[in-house]
Amino acid sequence: MRNFKKYIINLDKTKLFLIQGFLLIIMIISNFNTDQKLLNGYQFLFFFFTLLPIDIILVIIMLRGIFELEGPPRHPFHLMKYPAYCMIIFFGSSPFIIIWFLRDVISHLKW
Repeated sequence: MRNFKKYIINLDKTKLFLIQGFLLIIMIISNFNTDQKLLNGYQFLFFFFTLLPIDIILVIIMLRGIFELEGPPRHPFHLMKYPAYCMIIFFGSSPFIIIWFLRDVISHLKW
């Protein structure tokens, strides 16, 4: 965990946001090119796997923000780390929640 924390803290912000922008462009292009993602199983998987990197980058950016918080324990910005932990759990589990909500659609996809 310490190595992971050091790696996230030492990430360059500009590279991280450039990667996020690049992955967002790829996700938008895949969204426009998969017009039958709720009918064709392969298009659904392609679209789903373009969502995962954006989700991972958002979690990394939120963890980086939490690690940069400083101040006394009752400082409002310091207290924002607890809602951020809840958002990390939400964003981390969102791909699985999407699959769970679409379970009846996924079972009827054409493979």
